[in-house]
Amino acid sequence: MLVFFSLALADRINQLQKENNDANLGMAKANEEKLKAKAELVKNRAERINLEQSANQARRESRSKSNFLATMSHEIRTPMNGVLGMTELMKSTHLDEQQTLYLNTIERSSQSLLAIINDLQDFAKFEAGEMSLEIASFNLETLLDDCISTFSLRALEKNLNLIADLDPDIPPVLRGDATKLRQIILNFLSNAFKFTDQGDILLSVSTTQKSSINGIELKFAVRDSGIGLTNEEQQRLFSPFQHADDSTYGRYGGSGLGLSISKQLAELMDGSIGVISEAGVGSTFWFTARLLLDKDIDKTLLRKKSAAINGKRLLLVDPNPVSADIISRLLESWNLVVIACCSVDQARRCIDQYNFDIVLAEYHLLDSNSLKISEYLQLHSPATVFIIMAANRTLARKNILADYDIKILLEKPITHALLHDALVRSLTSPQHSAEQQATLSNDQQHLRVLVVEDNQVNQLVILGLLKQLNITPDLAANGLQALAAFEQTRYDLILMDCEMPEMDGYEASHQIRAKEQQSGAKPVVIAALSAHARSDYKDRALQAGMDEYLTKPIGLNDLLDLINKQLSR
Repeated sequence: MLVFFSLALADRINQLQKENNDANLGMAKANEEKLKAKAELVKNRAERINLEQSANQARRESRSKSNFLATMSHEIRTPMNGVLGMTELMKSTHLDEQQTLYLNTIERSSQSLLAIINDLQDFAKFEAGEMSLEIASFNLETLLDDCISTFSLRALEKNLNLIADLDPDIPPVLRGDATKLRQIILNFLSNAFKFTDQGDILLSVSTTQKSSINGIELKFAVRDSGIGLTNEEQQRLFSPFQHADDSTYGRYGGSGLGLSISKQLAELMDGSIGVISEAGVGSTFWFTARLLLDKDIDKTLLRKKSAAINGKRLLLVDPNPVSADIISRLLESWNLVVIACCSVDQARRCIDQYNFDIVLAEYHLLDSNSLKISEYLQLHSPATVFIIMAANRTLARKNILADYDIKILLEKPITHALLHDALVRSLTSPQHSAEQQATLSNDQQHLRVLVVEDNQVNQLVILGLLKQLNITPDLAANGLQALAAFEQTRYDLILMDCEMPEMDGYEASHQIRAKEQQSGAKPVVIAALSAHARSDYKDRALQAGMDEYLTKPIGLNDLLDLINKQLSR
C-alpha cells in the first residue's frame, strides 16, 4: 500500500508540475501578448499623432495657399485695374482701325487673365472651406438679361443667335445667391461661345418636380450647336484642371477650373450638374439649384409690364424657328396677340388679312430682307409701327433706317428688357425717354464725389471714368486726407480704397460714421474700392460702415450702376 500511494503521489506531483509549467508558459505568453499590445498601442498613438500633425500641416498649408492666392489676387488685380481702366478710357478717344484692333486685343487678353485669377481664387475658397451662400432677393428676368448682355458683343462678332427662354410660370422674384447663379451661367455661356462657330446658343430656365411650399428647384441649361463631346470627354469635364483633351487646351486655352467650380457651386445650392452632348452636333450643359420663394417681395425688384402693350396685335417675322417660338411665347405671356411668319410674302398676306398695331421683323429673311415689309406697310398700313431686329453692324449704311422711315432698331441679341422697352417706345411718345435721360445726366453732373485712392494709376482711371459721366470729383490720397475733405465739404458719394498708407479706408469710414452720428448729418454713401474679391474683406468693409463694395478692376458700368442707385435713394 505504501508503494502504491508513493507511486500515486509521484504521479500527482508530476501532474502538478506540468500544470505549473503550463501556467508559467501561459503567463509568459500573456505577458508577451501584453507587451505586443502595448507596443501596438504606442505605435498607433504615434501614428495618430503623426496623422494629426500631418492634418494640421495640411490645414496650415491650405490656409497658406489660400492666403497666398488672396494676396497674389490683390497684387495682380491692382495693376489689372490700371490696364482695363486705361483701355476703356482709350477706347473713348479717336482711334484708327489698327489701333482699335490692338486695343480690343489688350482688353480681351486682360479679361481672360482676370477670369483665370477669379477661378483660382474660387478654387482656393472651396479647398479652404470658406465658400458660402449670400442669400438675397433678386429678379430672375434681370439676372438672365444681364447674362445675355454680357455676351452681346461676342454674339455679334461670331454672328451667333443668342437668346434666353424663361418659363413665365416661375415667380419673378426669388431668394438665393444671384452672384453664384450668374457665375455658373456665364461659365456655361463662355464655353458655348468658345466651342460654337455657327448656329444658336439658347439659355433656358424651367422648374423641376422637386419644388416645395417654401422653395423651388430650377433647372438652368445652355444649349449650343458647337463641336460637341464624346462620352469619354464628358467623364472628365467636371474634375479640376481638366479639359476635354489636350488639343482642346492647345486650341482654346482656359484654366480647366470653370466646370469644376460650377459643380461645387451647384452642389452648394443643393443642386446637381451635368451635360448632354454628341460629338459634332452640340452640347447642353445644365445645373439645378434650390431657391427660396420671397414672401415679402421688394416692389423695386419687380419689372412690371406696361399697360400700353396689353392686348395689342403683333406680327412677328422671324425665319429662325428657335427664336420665333421663344419670342412668341414671351409676347403672349405679356398679353399680346401674336401671329408669326418667316418671309416677306407671308408677312404681306398677313398684313392684308389682319390689322396689326406692331410688326416686329428680323432683318435677314428667307427670301429678302425686312425692309421690303417696311415699304409695304407705308403703302398699305401706315399706322402700323415697324420694329426691325438686327445686329447694328449688319446695316451697311448709317442712314438706312431713315431712308425707310424706321423709328426703332432692336439690336440683337434681344433681352426681355430691350424687347419690352422697344414695344413701349413704339406705342408712346419718343420724346419722353429722351427727357428722362437729359434729367438723369443733369443730376449726375451735380453729384459731389470724393475719390480716396493712393495709387496714381487707379486715380487716373477713376477720374477718367467719372469724367465720362460729366462728374468732376475731389481727390484724397489716404484716409487722413479723406477725413479732412469730409469735414470741409458735404459729399453725396465717397469712393474709398481700402488699403492705404497713414490711414486705411476701413478706419476712415469708421471715423466718418462716428462724426455723422455726433452731428446728426445724413449719412454719405461710401463705396469700397478693393482688389480683394473674398467675402471676408467685403464683410470687413460693411462692418466699418461702408454701403457698397466694388471689386477692382472697376469699369464704367460699375460706377454708373452705383451712381444710379445713389440717385434713387
